Amino acid sequence: MSMTKFVVISVNENPQYLFYLPLTIWAWRKFGWTPIVMCSGPQGIHFLAAIKHSLNPDMWRVGPIDGYGTDTTAQVSRLYAACLYGPDNDYLMTSDVDMLPLSDYWKFDPEKITVWGHDLTGFQHMPICYIGMKRTRWIEVMGLYSHRYNELIKRDLDDMPNAKSSDSVKRWVVDQDLITDRINSVTFEKDFVARGTLPNGYPVGRVDRSAWSLEHPQMIDCHMLRDIYSNPDHLAKTMLLLYKVWPDEDFTWFTDYVKEFNILCK
Repeated sequence: MSMTKFVVISVNENPQYLFYLPLTIWAWRKFGWTPIVMCSGPQGIHFLAAIKHSLNPDMWRVGPIDGYGTDTTAQVSRLYAACLYGPDNDYLMTSDVDMLPLSDYWKFDPEKITVWGHDLTGFQHMPICYIGMKRTRWIEVMGLYSHRYNELIKRDLDDMPNAKSSDSVKRWVVDQDLITDRINSVTFEKDFVARGTLPNGYPVGRVDRSAWSLEHPQMIDCHMLRDIYSNPDHLAKTMLLLYKVWPDEDFTWFTDYVKEFNILCK
């Protein structure tokens, strides 16, 4: 039986994150992954623009969930994508909407839980970029014995005090707190793929907005620049990256989208 590779990303109504959706979806498709998008919050004009340029992504609505902000529910929702209907042997991997894949880096044994970059957190958190396993394994690890993922999200958030913390940093890592605890508590075989760090402390092969450079022997992914739609310098840097990785592509669709999104944000 063939196996479909899904990458699970999420968004809420924040236009700074919504903006990345079409480009991130496009890039994952180029490398043979089918994106699943978990969407929390109201679907305003920015959302509609992003969806239009994403060419009919597989979208799933999250919440609202009483007591929790859309940022929190969007983040953790990636861990519940296995609730969606599909073959048991489908493979699901989590990622961020502002993390652009630049190569076909993600190799795995489907019989194992694979965590890429655990070394980047000092072997503390399991980084949400990237964790992968078969659908059936996700169901077992996360206790997803229902298709009602909103109820399951609330079930787990209610057991996590930091999900309602006034400290935004604690709330921001609730998804990683949760999946780290769940993976550590199971005995399934795991594969920890070390990423390694550069002398500047950033991951090997990552073009990062805080240390922007295209001089990597291998480019794996990109933590994208902020405000690409309103900052001409950031757009220019992004276009140089895109044409370096995909020199034969026509990115007119993307520059048209940037213009449209910028108008909506004014």
